[in-house]
Amino acid sequence: MDNYVSNDLFEVALSKVSGFEFENFACAFMAVLDGRSFIPMGGVHDGGADGALDKEMYQTESTNIFYQMTIQADYKAKIKQTVKRLREFSRNPRVIYYVTSKTIPHLDKEEDILSEELGVLVRIRDAKYLYFHINDNQATKSSYYQHLASKTEYLSRVGASTSLGVSDFVKDPSIFVFLQHEISNRKGNIKLIHSITDTLILWALRDTDPDKGIFMTKDEIRDGIIEKFPWSSYFLNGNLSSRLDALKSKSVANREIRWYKNDKKYCLPFQTRESIKLENSADELLALNFLREIQDQCSTMFSLGHKRCQIIADLTKNIIQRVFERQGLMLASFISDSDGSINEKELVISDCIEDILNSSSIKPNDIPDYRNYIEKILNSVFYHSTEIQRQYLLQLSKTFVLLFTLKADPRIVDYFSSMWALLNKSNFC
Repeated sequence: MDNYVSNDLFEVALSKVSGFEFENFACAFMAVLDGRSFIPMGGVHDGGADGALDKEMYQTESTNIFYQMTIQADYKAKIKQTVKRLREFSRNPRVIYYVTSKTIPHLDKEEDILSEELGVLVRIRDAKYLYFHINDNQATKSSYYQHLASKTEYLSRVGASTSLGVSDFVKDPSIFVFLQHEISNRKGNIKLIHSITDTLILWALRDTDPDKGIFMTKDEIRDGIIEKFPWSSYFLNGNLSSRLDALKSKSVANREIRWYKNDKKYCLPFQTRESIKLENSADELLALNFLREIQDQCSTMFSLGHKRCQIIADLTKNIIQRVFERQGLMLASFISDSDGSINEKELVISDCIEDILNSSSIKPNDIPDYRNYIEKILNSVFYHSTEIQRQYLLQLSKTFVLLFTLKADPRIVDYFSSMWALLNKSNFC
């Protein structure tokens, strides 16, 4: 179906949505599924009872069935508070539908526990429920495109993924995430040097738009790439023309560019942007799932609240990236044939932990506790990793190896391209 909602894009959109945006989506979505009309109970602030209730609360045609649409993570506290507030304002809730953008583990069990404790039938519609039903019919899909689709438009740009955080060693590391993805997934007999050149061309054309009359000439493409990535000049001039011809001839699946012969200009068509969006969403989702697993581990191992576990997960992710950066620097030093005097401290993970913690907003008195939590989580990630964690670490490793290798000596691209050709000719690959 043309307007099928990608689950990856849907999940990324839920992670980016604001409370108000999610409310609008959830009202439209649940109205279709449950066949109800929703009457907002809060947000009026006119001094009456309704205005004093949460703006996320909605009443149905039945006076004792209520819906709450929220992105708040602490669902238990939120549901308990909601029931309490309803009763304070002389409402007699029989059923509470709690619709959330978060995924709640052991959902059936949690519903039973809360229902028994509160004396109200609690039904939770979490992110998994929303994923399962988003493509049910045209109306459910429309609720996504009307209220959430805009949250993933940034992924249409080459190098748009935020899965890699800010790096001290490169201004825009996101392009290297996309570059390693392209290289890892290249098909057929395309050479490494051609795959890299293709990716840089797509990156250069990222802001073009035929509807807005924004195009680029060959010279503008070349100059834009070399200005941002000076190391590319080694191989770009000798490959740019042939790769532009290949991309405009549609010989590279899902990576076509549009060529305007009379003006001798290029741009990215809509179809290519959509393909890039779907692939960027996979990288974005991997990083999101990695963070969620770290948060879950934190909650299980230390019984900490959601907010604190979120801080620990973010710090852990930054520390892991710092470790890979240090390893990448050592690789670059080796490739560039320096004097070999590598500081052994660059390999010590505890130094990376201290760097990140000391530059964070954590209060000095709390740093020892955070250090203890993070060290235990890192031990689990590195030595007892899950499948998602291994995938994320592999992506991170590939990205930083590529980043520092190309910055250190782009001639290595020629070397691996030649090796690929020899192996292919010898039927070893």
